[in-house]
Formats: sequence, structure tokens, C-alpha cells
Amino acid sequence: METTSDQTREWLKSGDSREYFELVAFPTVAADPARLRDCVACATWLKKWLKGIGAEAELVLPPQRGVSEEKVAALSVPVVFAELKGTEGAPTLLFYGHYDVQPADPLEQWETPPFEPTPRGDRVYARGAQDDKGQFFAFLCGLREFWREAGADGRARPNVKILLEGQEESGSTGLFRLLGEPEFRRRIAADVMLVCDTSAASDLRPAIVAGMRGVCHFTVRLEAASRDLAPQLLTAYALSLAGTFHAFYNTNRILGEESDVELGRLKIASATRMVLASCLGLLGIGAPERM
Repeated sequence: METTSDQTREWLKSGDSREYFELVAFPTVAADPARLRDCVACATWLKKWLKGIGAEAELVLPPQRGVSEEKVAALSVPVVFAELKGTEGAPTLLFYGHYDVQPADPLEQWETPPFEPTPRGDRVYARGAQDDKGQFFAFLCGLREFWREAGADGRARPNVKILLEGQEESGSTGLFRLLGEPEFRRRIAADVMLVCDTSAASDLRPAIVAGMRGVCHFTVRLEAASRDLAPQLLTAYALSLAGTFHAFYNTNRILGEESDVELGRLKIASATRMVLASCLGLLGIGAPERM
């Protein structure tokens, strides 16, 4: 049986845990059109909560001009945007989080309902208990206390902008359309950005991740020619594909130590040779030993 620490027991009695459970209970699976109403309800709850701590908050919908009727639903998930005005002349922090979650399937593998937050030991089990409602709500609760204490003590406070989107798990369609609007980009301009959607250390010590490299993926599709071609021409096509891999790497270098860059180059070169060998193998041609 899992044991519960005194610290967790105290937290479970607090208003923070009650609000956290309310937030996590929203089934905000934005990829499911049937959950659109739940996403809007969650965004509305967050707007009200942010106003309660003194922020100017609103729901922002992406522009829908030029969008086909079947895609309008994907642009109906609101972005929550809020601002706390700090000391005049203070720097501005942009905070990012997302309130949507992954689908809870397969449901039969859950010991408790995925959208009914259940404490067991020192953990809370629910979809979104961590990614990302847990992380961003912990930050917001901390921000609320800091804002209150700094205001009471007369300390300087930064300007804080808060952006919570509802489609991070399904491609951020709405946010990308908003970022195409110059006025929206002006509104979210800041001196520094904080993304609260990362992992904790193994012993749960607070940690700050200084940077993220991101991910890029692509799909290569090969089709046979519709008529017979000379082997030399097919080889040229395969070499062109391999060259594209190299060009992509050389124009999108990984920043870091020289050894990291060189390791990345070797990995890309190895992957390129594999792709080239596969292309030529399909054509019955041997791959060159060196590139």
C-alpha cells in the first residue's frame, strides 16, 4: 500500500489541490471534436482563475478566414492569454503552457477513471495530472503567491504575460495561425520566455532547463518510374535525394560543443548512406563505398 507524506496530506487539505483537481477533471482532448465544449469550458475556467489573481485575461480564437468548413472546428479551441502589469520599466516574461491532453486510451488499463483525479501515496493519477496541467498550474500558484507578497512588501515585479494553448498535443494549429498575425506577435513580445512543459529531476528537485533543441521529422516516399530509365539516371535521382539530406543538415546545424556537432554529422552521414544504399538496392545497383 502506498503511503502518503505529511506534506501531501496538508496539500490535499488546501485550496490549491481543490483547484488543481477541478482543472485536471476537464477532459481536454483537443484532437477529438466531441471534446471541443470541454476545451472551451477549461479555457473559460482558466480565464476566470487568472482574473482572480489580478491578471487581465481573455480567450483568443485563431483567425478562420480562408478555412474550409470541415477545418473550422480545429480553429475553435481558444488560446488563453493573460497579463500581469509589473513595475514600470521592468522586463517582461512570457510564460507558455498547454491545457490540452493526450487521449486516455486504452481506458481498460486505467485503475481509476482518467478524468477523476485520484491521490495515491504522494501522487495524483489522472490524464493531464502532469503533462501539462500539473507543471503550469504549479507555476501559476507560485506566481500568485509571489505577486501577493511582492505587492505587500513593495518589491519590484516583472511584467508577466501568460499564454496557455489548447492544441499542443495535436499540432498547435490555432496557435500557429495566431502567430501569423502581426498584432498578436506584438502582444506576446517579451524579454524572456519560460516554457513549463519539461521533466523534473529523478528526486523531484526543482530544475531549470536552459534550452531545448526541438525535433524535426520527415517522411521519404519513393516511387518507381512509369517507364524504363537508364540506370545512370536512376543513380542520379538517388544521389540527389542523399544530397538533400546533407544540405538539410548543413543549413540546420545543432548548436553545442564541436564534438556534439561532429557526432551529429557522422550520424547524418551514416543515415544518408543507408538511404542511398536502400534506393540503389531497390534499383539493383550497388551503392558507392564513399560519398
